[in-house]
Amino acid sequence: MVLALEIEHTTRALNAQSAVDEMTNEMFRRNAETLKQGAMDAALASERGIVDVETLRKVNADIILSINEVVKIHEEGSKRRAEAQEELARIEDELKQALLEAGNR
Repeated sequence: MVLALEIEHTTRALNAQSAVDEMTNEMFRRNAETLKQGAMDAALASERGIVDVETLRKVNADIILSINEVVKIHEEGSKRRAEAQEELARIEDELKQALLEAGNR
């Protein structure tokens, strides 16, 4: 009877050990899969450019447009300043003429 109980106890211990071994193996498989996926995700992330090419194209186009607009505004400003100088010269001539006429009276 003692021998039968000991055999039963040993059988249960072996079954428990087998279950622990199987669970350990399963954990190793899951961890390996997780590690593999993590390594692949990290590799993909590191190979991706920091900035997309389309973003760079858009930024480049906006900068070129800005440069062209600034040049256009500068040219228009120069033209208006030249016109204002001409108008000031005419006004100055009118004032001089009025002073000469006033001095001749």
